Amino acid sequence: MVKRSKLILIGALLATILVIIEIVIYGGLAGQTPADPETAEEVGTAIGTTIGLMLVLPHVVLFALGCLFNWLGWFTKIRGFTLTAGILYCVSLIAGIQNFYMVLIPLILAFVGFARQGKRTQKTND
Repeated sequence: MVKRSKLILIGALLATILVIIEIVIYGGLAGQTPADPETAEEVGTAIGTTIGLMLVLPHVVLFALGCLFNWLGWFTKIRGFTLTAGILYCVSLIAGIQNFYMVLIPLILAFVGFARQGKRTQKTND
């Protein structure tokens, strides 16, 4: 029987908190953009904010997917989900290097949890 890893649980909880923080931060930036810009300054602000949000969107999406796979790996005890979470965290780190320290801890916990998770043994009826 494979035991649930506490490292994977801690990594998933931390990643969930960080995803919520990122959504609040970037959602707040999107909410500050004027819906109907009238002056050149408002148009510039809207364009700059949109470009900035589009640059961090791949990072946020990949990090959220990594968090989802981390939870799947913990609930189902399948090593492949935890490995997928670690890989998605790595790609998320490359896509959003500005959040290096936020991604680093869940990334390390996912790979260490994957390495420490035992291989599943399948019973055969022979």
